[in-house]
Amino acid sequence: MSRAPTLIALLGLAALRCDTELHYVDPPILVQQSELAVSGPPGVQLAYYDATGAGLAPVVDGVEVAIVDGLQGGTWTMPAVRTTGISSPATVECSVVTDAGEQVGVVKTRTKFYATKDGSRMLEYRSFPIPIRHAAPNANAPIADLTGQRATMGCTVTDKELRSASHSAHVMLVKR
Repeated sequence: MSRAPTLIALLGLAALRCDTELHYVDPPILVQQSELAVSGPPGVQLAYYDATGAGLAPVVDGVEVAIVDGLQGGTWTMPAVRTTGISSPATVECSVVTDAGEQVGVVKTRTKFYATKDGSRMLEYRSFPIPIRHAAPNANAPIADLTGQRATMGCTVTDKELRSASHSAHVMLVKR
């Protein structure tokens, strides 16, 4: 008795199972944003949450700004970007320029903002990623030498109705 027909049948069934495609669909979510969050004149604040995620330190002149290694690579600073009078989604442009004139951070992207949890009636992007790296020709140099350098960090947020606001501060970079 030959096993060839049985083997061919099993291989055929296995081939059918390989053609199966899986499609993952995100469940629908409802995000409600209060109209109060976009009322009033446009404004932007930059801040950093503390380790507990509850305390908020504003980015003002002289504050230390942490530069951290990303879990999946890269080096970043990730301030909270908080807005008033600007609707979501909005375009966010941020830069970090050392006092020596080297642009070590730059990003421009359109992103969604969400209502803050602290009752401030603002919208925020809780940890906005700004990549930190040396400019050419030193693009591959380690960034540890940025620790202790002074820089200007600034962000501008603009919504589709062209309401816009900016915030910048003269900060000290610290590698953590």
